[in-house]
Amino acid sequence: MMRLRTLIFDFDGVLVDSKELYVQVLWSALKTFGEYRRKDVASQLIPSVSGTLSKFLRKEKELDQAVRIVNEIILQEEHLRLLKPCDGVPEIPKVLSSQASYDMGLLTNSYRSFPDRGLARLGLEDCFDRTIAADDGFESKAEGCLSLIRHFESSERMTLYVGDTIHDVNVARDVGCKVAIVLNTCSWMWSHREIVERSSPDYIIQSLDDLPNLLAS
Repeated sequence: MMRLRTLIFDFDGVLVDSKELYVQVLWSALKTFGEYRRKDVASQLIPSVSGTLSKFLRKEKELDQAVRIVNEIILQEEHLRLLKPCDGVPEIPKVLSSQASYDMGLLTNSYRSFPDRGLARLGLEDCFDRTIAADDGFESKAEGCLSLIRHFESSERMTLYVGDTIHDVNVARDVGCKVAIVLNTCSWMWSHREIVERSSPDYIIQSLDDLPNLLAS
């Protein structure tokens, strides 16, 4: 196998456990439109802000307004302090970024200000050479991933995408790179291991602690 030299990380569920933050932020946004129970938001949470909100709001105008509210309040300190580092963070990203043999990229569906603040809280602000976020104008995550590969003057065969959902597996398949799925309590698909396995990622790891051994194998 060709040596992997470009590592592209997802943010939520790989570097940070943000589920509690999203439950709180989405619930706060929904209360603008009526009475909603926090436990109902938690039970309907999926790794998509608009997808989760659409389970409660049927009017497009309300949905658009709720998404704007989420993007405004997610950066409030009371919410940011709900972020928790995933296992192996910040140690493993720091170790890998210190090795000149790896390019380090970050790929996220969030607007840039959110991962920037999150990385700073984790002490990882200097670990990633380039970030592609929702406000960079790419039509899909696959396009963003390809942009990172081109930026690093790398190739699909030399790239490993580290994610935590079957959507991340599909992104890697569309791009033509390898994919490792992290499955632990931080992951968005932690309770759906069988679904993840059926999507046939190249690797399933329990945490980023497993990544150095995978790369060395």
